[in-house]
Amino acid sequence: MEKIKSSLSETNYQKLSREEIWAKKYLQAKAGGRSNLSCKLFRELAGEKSFPLKDLAFIHELRSCSYSKVKLKKIWRTKGNKVPSWAKEDYFKISYELAREKKVKKYQAFFLSKLSRYQDSKREKEAMLLDAIKYNKRTAYLKGLYKISPRYSPRISKFNIYRVARDFESIRDYKRARELYLQIITKKGHTLNQKVRAWNRLRLSYKKERKIKTYIEKTREMGVYLKKIVKKYPKNSKAKDHLAKNQINLARAVWTDHKRYEGKKILKNLISWYKKNGDNLAEVYWVLGSMALEAKDLKKAIFYYDKGAKLKISDKKMKDRINWALGWNHYLQGKYKKSIKEFNRYLKQTDNYPLKNKLRFWKARGQKKLGKISRHKRTLRRQIKADPFSYYSVLAHKELNIPLTPLGNIKFKKDIYVLPLFEWLVAMNEIVAAKNFLKRYADKLYTTKMIKKVLPLFARINWYKEGIAQFQRIDPKDRPHVLGREVPLIYPRPYLKEVSKLSEKLKVEDALIYSITRQESSFDPNARSWAEAYGLMQITPEVAGRLSKRFNIKYSGPNDLFGPKINLRMGTVLIKELMNRFKNQYVLFVGSYNASHHAVKRWKKERFSGDYVEFIELIPYEETMNYIKLVTRNFFIYKRLEAKKSFYFPENFFEKF
Repeated sequence: MEKIKSSLSETNYQKLSREEIWAKKYLQAKAGGRSNLSCKLFRELAGEKSFPLKDLAFIHELRSCSYSKVKLKKIWRTKGNKVPSWAKEDYFKISYELAREKKVKKYQAFFLSKLSRYQDSKREKEAMLLDAIKYNKRTAYLKGLYKISPRYSPRISKFNIYRVARDFESIRDYKRARELYLQIITKKGHTLNQKVRAWNRLRLSYKKERKIKTYIEKTREMGVYLKKIVKKYPKNSKAKDHLAKNQINLARAVWTDHKRYEGKKILKNLISWYKKNGDNLAEVYWVLGSMALEAKDLKKAIFYYDKGAKLKISDKKMKDRINWALGWNHYLQGKYKKSIKEFNRYLKQTDNYPLKNKLRFWKARGQKKLGKISRHKRTLRRQIKADPFSYYSVLAHKELNIPLTPLGNIKFKKDIYVLPLFEWLVAMNEIVAAKNFLKRYADKLYTTKMIKKVLPLFARINWYKEGIAQFQRIDPKDRPHVLGREVPLIYPRPYLKEVSKLSEKLKVEDALIYSITRQESSFDPNARSWAEAYGLMQITPEVAGRLSKRFNIKYSGPNDLFGPKINLRMGTVLIKELMNRFKNQYVLFVGSYNASHHAVKRWKKERFSGDYVEFIELIPYEETMNYIKLVTRNFFIYKRLEAKKSFYFPENFFEKF
C-alpha cells in the first residue's frame, strides 16, 4: 500500500496499476465532498467487483450524489442488508445523517437504533434509542430501550422487577430502586435466591451512597431475616449458605467501621455452628486472620490462616488469598524457614501466574533473611527469567543490584502480518471501518501465536486500548515472551509532545504520567468510569473544578475532560499536587491517586514499619495495593523505553521519588 500511495501524485492514469487507479479515485472522491465528480468516482468504484472497498464506495456514494428522498428510500430498502459487518457503522451513520437531512423520520429512527449498538456506554445507547422513539414508536425500538434501560418498561412484573430496580440504582435514583427491592423481599412469588439478591442490592445501595451506618444496619436486618428462614427450615442448606455469607459481610462492614472486636465476635459465632462449607468457612478464617494481622497478633493470624488453608476450597481466588497469607504471616513473624516452606508448597499447587511471581520474590527475601545469599540470588534470577517485566522482577533487579537494560533499541518487525482489506482501510483513512474489521478479525483468534501477529495492527491505527485488551487475552505464562518483542506496542507513548511539555513545566517525569495514564484508561480518551471519572487520566468533574480554579485551567464542564490536552494537564497537575502533599514519598502519592489521601495516611500510620516493599503488601485495599504495583511496573518499563543506557533501580525510589 505504501508503494501505491507514493504513486498517487501521478496525473497520467495510463502509468498507474489498477490498484493505484482505485486508490487515486477513492482519495480524490473523498476530497471532493458533495460534488458531481465525487458522485461519479464513488459510483464507478462501487461497481468495481474486485475493488476491496467497493462497499465503502457505495456508502460514500449515498452522501456524495445528493439522491432524492425517493431514491434513498429505495436504496435503504434493497441494499442495506448487503453491507458487510465491518462497514455497517459507517453505513448507519451516513444514512442517519441523510435521513435527518431529508426529514425521513421512519429511517431516522431506524438508523439511530442501529447506531446505538456501536456506542460504548449505556448512557449513549439509551440516548440514541430515546431519540429513535421520538421519530417512530416501533415495538422493536421500545424493546431495545427496555433491554438497555429497563426502568422505561411500562409494566413491572416479577420477571423484570429486579432489572428495573438495578437500572434505577445505576442512575442513582436510590429511593425508587429501594422501593422495588423491598417489593421483591416482601411479596410472594419470588425465590429465596431472588430475595437474597434484592437484599444485597438494598444494603449495598446505602454503601454506594456513602451512608455507612445505614448500610451496616441493613446488613444486620438481612441477617435477622435469614435467621428466621433458617429457624423455620433448618434443613435448607441454601438458606444457611446465604446467612453465613451475610454474617461475613456484616463482620467485614463493622470491622471497616473500626469495630474489630464486634466483627471478630460475629465470625466466631459463625464458626461455632457452621462447619461444612469450605468456601464460606475459608473466608471466615481469612477475615479473622486479617483482623489479627491488623492488630499485629501474627501468631493468631497464622492460626486462622492455617485452619483455612487446610479446608477443601473450590473458590480459586480465596484459596490463593489464604495460602499466600499463611506464608506471608510466617515471614512477618520472622519464621523464614516456615514461610519458604509454605511458599514452595503453594508454588507447586497454584496456576495463578502473577501469584507465582509474588511467591518467588518473597521466598527469595526469606532466603536472604536466613543468610542463604546464593539461594536468594538464584531464586531472584529465576524470577527475572520467568517474567522479566513484572513488578517483582523490577524488585529483583533492585535486590540483586543489577542494571535494568534499555528497551528503546528493541527491533520488532513492522507490518509482518498483512491483512489486505485492513491495509486498504488504513491507506484510505477509513479508521472506523478499520477498527470494526480488525476487532472482528482479532476476536476470532485464540492462540498466542495468532493474537501476537495482529498486535502491531492496533498500534497502526492508534487503538491502544484494544491492543492492550487483546494482549491480555494471551495466556499469562506466554505474555512475558510476547511482551519482550512487542514492548512499544503494549506500552505506547501517544501525545508525546504534550506529555513532554507538561513533564518539563511541572517537573513530573513523563514515564510517571504515562504509567498512570496507562493504568487509568489504557489511553482511551473517551473512557468514562462508573464513578464518573473521565478521559485519559480519569479525572472527576469535582477534582477538575477544583484544579481549574487553583491552577487557572480553562474548564467549562465534564465533556471538556474527553479532550486529551486538558485531561493530561489536569492529571499531571493532580500528580504534582499529590507529590507535594506527601513530600515525594512514592507509595503514598501513587496510592492516593487511586484511593483517598486520608486512607493512605492512615495505612502508613498503622502498617508501615520502615520497609516500603513490605508496606505495599500490607495495604488492606487490594485494588490500591495492586494499583501501586502495576504503576511501578509501568514506570520502569517506560524508563527503559526512554533509556539510552542501562541504569540501576534508584536507591531512594520509594522514600524520595
